[in-house]
This record gives sequence, structure tokens and C-alpha cells, in this order.
Amino acid sequence: MNVFVLNAGSSSVKASYFVGDTWLADGVAAWSASLRWSTSRSTATLQWTTPHDHGSSDVAAGDHGTAIGELVAFALESHAIAPEIVGHRVVHGLGESRPAHIDARVRAVIAAAVELAPAHNRAALAGIDACVAAFPGVPQAADFDTAFHATMPDEAAAYALPYAWFAERGIRRYGFHGISHRYCARRTADLLERDPSGLRIVSAHIGNGVSLAAIVDGASVDTTMGFTPLDGLMMGSRSGSVDPGLVLHLLRTNAYSVADLDRIFNDESGLAGVSEVSRDVREVVAAAERGLPSARLALDLFVHRISAGIAAMAVAAGGIDALAFTGGVGEGSAYVRGRVCSRLAFLGIALRARDEAGEADREIGEARAGVHVVVVRAREELAIARDIVRLQSTFNGNT
Repeated sequence: MNVFVLNAGSSSVKASYFVGDTWLADGVAAWSASLRWSTSRSTATLQWTTPHDHGSSDVAAGDHGTAIGELVAFALESHAIAPEIVGHRVVHGLGESRPAHIDARVRAVIAAAVELAPAHNRAALAGIDACVAAFPGVPQAADFDTAFHATMPDEAAAYALPYAWFAERGIRRYGFHGISHRYCARRTADLLERDPSGLRIVSAHIGNGVSLAAIVDGASVDTTMGFTPLDGLMMGSRSGSVDPGLVLHLLRTNAYSVADLDRIFNDESGLAGVSEVSRDVREVVAAAERGLPSARLALDLFVHRISAGIAAMAVAAGGIDALAFTGGVGEGSAYVRGRVCSRLAFLGIALRARDEAGEADREIGEARAGVHVVVVRAREELAIARDIVRLQSTFNGNT
């Protein structure tokens, strides 16, 4: 089956095209692309690869709709893609617990969650509209980041707020990055040559967005993000959890408007806000090495929050057999991995003397340590494609 996957995020757009059926086993896409905005936000750089070639170009990118339209048009004109189904990553799916074909009901769910994940779900809707226009008559399907965490027990999902809010109003911890966490857990089991049953994994998705998941028997039992993707750990430009009393104080004293706080907490906090340098870990590390106090604090805070979160996830899982790093920073920053793991030695976590860089999924933990440590390349597009094929196969089998 030919599957086109669109992963429209808040700060980038990724796409992959899978042809035939061999990719189900080998995971190789016939064509992949990523689109990242320039500092002006009026243009974006489109980088594409095939198994035999690669290239890049600048495209118009005034908004997500325009940028995605340019990406899809490029895929059609330059690579003649002809998908039989299109899969979309959707960050917030409210109560949806599995992938679904996009009809009026599912689109309404995605739209209803825009207020909770505004940058992400608006991007997903723009991607859906662009693909409906480009591929008329081709089925569209949604894969929800929140679905993986639907297995969390109530004590992990509920807030300490009035019970009716949880039972009747759907105010709960949904969790995010679920597609990445699920793929990472399965790949970790493969690397360790273990069945997921009985395996206790803490998955650390560390990129511009950061979240952890406690995964037992292949199912999520806890995670760090909550009602929205703003909750949880410190991120690239997002604050993560803050005292709700602080928010009330800032509003009560008219220090900031709701719109101001939305912007500050989402776009001007995290590594970027504390360091006053960048949301890019590499740039913050370089600034810290030059002696900039704010950069040093940003890194210390980042490592502290991640380390404490991993320990908490180990408690939720009833122990830890494997720690898996994924996401751009999780995969690429030996600095972050090293500092985090050194703080978790009391859990039996230790890295090899040389944490070698590389693109391949690999184990980096000390062989004699009590906990396996692995690096898994984030492959959300592949995971979505596989989910969508299963969805379509089930649908075809019932029709």
C-alpha cells in the first residue's frame, strides 16, 4: 500500500512517502522531507531525501497552510507521489484511543482540541485541508499522540481537582508524544531481544518538546505532559509545569494578560527564556562554556527536571529495566544524556566510557549496569504509516 504521512508540528513539518509493502519490514521510505521555517517566518527550507538522492530548496511559508501546500505540490511535481491513503499526526485527540479515518466527527474532535494544543492542532487541520485538495477522493486518517496514554490508570490521569471535572468534564492528564513513545518502547524491546511483556521502560522524548513516559508491558502507565502539551518538563521554549498560584498572581495583579502569558509560557520560556540565548541545546551549551550564567542555569535546570522526571516515571512503572532516549536532543546530545545518567546512578544507570555518536539505534549503557540505556531514532512517520495500514486493512476487512 502506498502511504503518504504528514507530521505537521508547531515549528516544523515532516512528510514521508512509503511505496508498496517492503517498507513495512525494512522501514525505508521512497521519499522523505522536512520543512523548517527561517527566522523571518515568510520562507522555509525544504530538505528532501530518497534512498539515492537528496536536495533542498526555499519555499513560501507565510503560514502552515501555505507551507504545507508548497511541500505537497513539490512532492507531486518532483516525485509523482500517488498515495492510496494519507496519514496525519494529530497531537491532541481528546478521548480518541485509536487511529481513525477523518470524517466530520473526527475533524470536529481535532477542531475542538485546538484551544488545548493551538499551534499543533491548527497545523494538523491545515495539513488535512492541503491533502484533501491535493489528493481528492483519497482516504485521510488521523493518528493521535494522546491515544497511547489512554491506558494510564486514573491515579495517573486525574488532577487533584473536583471529581466532577474528571468524571464529567474530561479535565484530565491526556499526555502527548504518544506515537513516539510507543514506537520507542517497541524498538527498545527489539534491541534488547525482549518481549514487551514484563519490560519496564522509561522513554525520554527530548526535542523542542520534552516528555517522559512510564511504559509497562508495552502500555503507558504515566507520563509527564498533562491536559495540554505545555505541562510537564522544561522544553525548548515552553516552561513546563509552574505553580498555578503564580499564574493566578500574575493575572490578579494585571501584570500580564491571558494572551501575554500564553505567548510567554509557550514561546519565551524553557531553554530559550532561561538562557536568553536559544532553544537549541547546542547553542546553549556553547554559551555556557563561554561562561554565561543564564546559559549555565538553563542547562542545570533542564538536566535537573529531566532526571527527576525519570526517577518519578521509574516509580510509576514499579522499577526500570531500560531507559530509552529519543527525539532530536535525546538522540543527538551526548552532553544531555551524560549529565542525566550521571544523576541517576542510584537507579543502576551507567553509560559506557564512550557514548559514541551515530544514527543507528543502539545500546549505550554499561554492560554490567542494572538498567539498559538505549538510543532510538524517532520515526514517527514510519509508526504512523504502519498504524494507518492496519487501520485500512481492518476497514477493508469489514466492508
